Amino acid sequence: MEFFKKWFYWLTEASVILITLALINNFLEQKEQLINADGKGYYDYLPAAFIYHDLNFNYTDTLETNYYDQKTYSQGYLKQFKGYQINKYFPGVAFLWIPFFEFTHIYTISTGQFAADGYSYPYQQGVLYAAFFYLFFGLIFLRLLLLEVGISRFLIFFLQLLFVLGTPLLFYVFAEPAFTHSYSFTLITAFSYFIYIYVKTNQSKWLFISAILLGLITIIRPVNLLAFGMIFLFFDSFQELVEWSKKRLSGNKKPILIALFLFVGVVSSVPIMWYHQTNHFFVWGYQEEGFNFLTPAFWSFLFSFQKGAFLHTPILFVAFFGGLFTLLKTKRFYVLFATVMYFSVIIYVLSSWHAWWYGASFGSRPMIDFYVLLIILMAVFIKNLKNSVIQMLLGAVLLFLTVVNVIQINQYQNYIIDWGEMTFEKFKIIGLHTEKKYRGVFFREESNYKPEEVRFTMDVDAQYPLHLGNDQSQYFSVLEGDSVIDLSQVNFVYIEADMEYTEGNCEFVLSINDTNDSNIYWHTQSVFASTLVEHKRTGVKLPYKIQALVPVKKIVIGFNPMLDEVILYNLQLVFVHRD
Repeated sequence: MEFFKKWFYWLTEASVILITLALINNFLEQKEQLINADGKGYYDYLPAAFIYHDLNFNYTDTLETNYYDQKTYSQGYLKQFKGYQINKYFPGVAFLWIPFFEFTHIYTISTGQFAADGYSYPYQQGVLYAAFFYLFFGLIFLRLLLLEVGISRFLIFFLQLLFVLGTPLLFYVFAEPAFTHSYSFTLITAFSYFIYIYVKTNQSKWLFISAILLGLITIIRPVNLLAFGMIFLFFDSFQELVEWSKKRLSGNKKPILIALFLFVGVVSSVPIMWYHQTNHFFVWGYQEEGFNFLTPAFWSFLFSFQKGAFLHTPILFVAFFGGLFTLLKTKRFYVLFATVMYFSVIIYVLSSWHAWWYGASFGSRPMIDFYVLLIILMAVFIKNLKNSVIQMLLGAVLLFLTVVNVIQINQYQNYIIDWGEMTFEKFKIIGLHTEKKYRGVFFREESNYKPEEVRFTMDVDAQYPLHLGNDQSQYFSVLEGDSVIDLSQVNFVYIEADMEYTEGNCEFVLSINDTNDSNIYWHTQSVFASTLVEHKRTGVKLPYKIQALVPVKKIVIGFNPMLDEVILYNLQLVFVHRD
C-alpha cells in the first residue's frame, strides 16, 4: 500500500514539467516539424503499419506530404537487405508511441482539418506530447528511487530540475522528441527502481516488471542492455552480492525462468517483425556502420571539445567525480569500485561506435539514457556536503551551468554551435553569444571553383518561378530511369539556385543512388550556409563533398522551405573536381 501512496506526490513532477514548458515558451524555439533525422526512422514504423500496411516502406516512393519529401528523406535510413527494403532503426520506441499515434489518427480523421497521412501537424505534436508524458513518468520513477536510497524530497526536486534543464535531456524532449533518448532515460530509470526494490525485498513481481522493462530498453537501443549493470550498484559489499546471488540461484529458480521468458518474449517481437519483412529472423540494418571495440574513443567521448560528455555538459562531470569523492570519503569501497567499473563499461561501449560523436546532434546524446547513474552520484555528493557555504557555492555553479545549457540549446537551434565539429577555437569565437551575426558562422563551406574544374552540369526542369511556402516540401528528380552517369572523376556537387527567401532556414537535400537503387549519398544543407544576404533575390551555391562514386542512376534534390516563403527562379547541379 505504501508503494501506491508515493504516487500521490506527482505534483513535484508536474511542477518540473510546467517550469520546463515555461522556459521553452519564453526562451527557446518550438518548431512545427518535430519528427526529424533519426527520429523519422524510428517513427516511420507507425504509419507503415497502421496507415499504409507496408512494413517494407515502398509507400515512401510515391507519398507526398506537407512536411516531408518522402522519397528523398527516407533514403537516409531505408536499406536493402537480400532484395527487401527495411528500416535500419529498431522499432522499440514506436511501441511506446502507439497510443498517441492512434489517438492522433482518430482525431485527425474526425476533425478533417489536416491530412490523415501520418505526418501532418497533429502527428508531429503527438510525438511531442508523448515525450513529455514519458518524461513525467521518468521523473516519478527517479523520485521513487531516490527516496529509497534516503534522499530528501527537496533535493530530489532540485535534481529533477537540474538534469532536465541543465543537460541535453531538455533538447531531446522538446526539440527532437522523436529521438529515443528521453524514452530510454525513463525506462532505464524505471528499471533501476524496480530492480532495486527486487534486490531489497526479493519479491518476484518486481523482477517480472524489471524483465519486461529491460526487454523494452533492448528493442529501443540494443546497446542499452547495459542497463542491467545497475543491479551491481545496489549492494553494500561484494560478499553481499555473492550471497544474494547464491540464494537466487540455489533456491526456487521459477521466478528467474519466468523473468527470462518475459524478457525474451518482448525482445522476440523484433525478429518476428524482421521475418515478416524479409523471411529472415536476423537483420542488421546498419550494414556498414558498427562498433570499433579495439579502438574506442574513450577520452574524446568524455573530454573532447567536439562532443565530449563531460566538457559539453559539465554537470555530468560534477556529478561523477563528486559522487566518487563522496563514496571514497564515506569508505563505501565496493560501491565505488562497482560504479567506476560500470561507468567504464558504458563509456567503452558508447565510445566504440564508429562515429563516437553520434553525428550532428546536441551534446553527447547517448549519455542521456544512463543519467540515472549520474543523478544518484550527484544526490550522494550533495547530501553529504555539510558546509552550508560550500552547498551555496555548488548550487550557484550548477545554476550557472544550467543557464549555459539553455543558451547553448538556443545557439544550436540558430546554427551558431557547429552541430558536429566543435573545437576550442570555435568555442572562443562564439562564447555564449546568441546574436544573429553569429548565425551559421561554422556552416559556411568554401563554395568557389574554377571553370576548368567543372566536369558537367545538369539543369533542373520546373515551372519557374516556383513559389514555395511554410513546410511545403518539394523534390526534383535530376537523374532517374534508365540513364546512368559516372561520378568517379567528381568530388564536389554544387546545388546552385537563383532564389528569394526570408530567413534562409530553407534547406536542400542531395540524394544519390547507385545502379542497384541503393542510397550511397545523402546530405542536407541550409541556404544561410551559403550566403548572408536576406530578404531579396540572390544566388545560392551549396557545395556537397562526395567520394569517388560508382556509376549512379538516380539523383534527387529535396527542398524544404522550413517556414520560409521562397521563390525559385532557377536550379541546377554543377559537378566539379576540385584539387
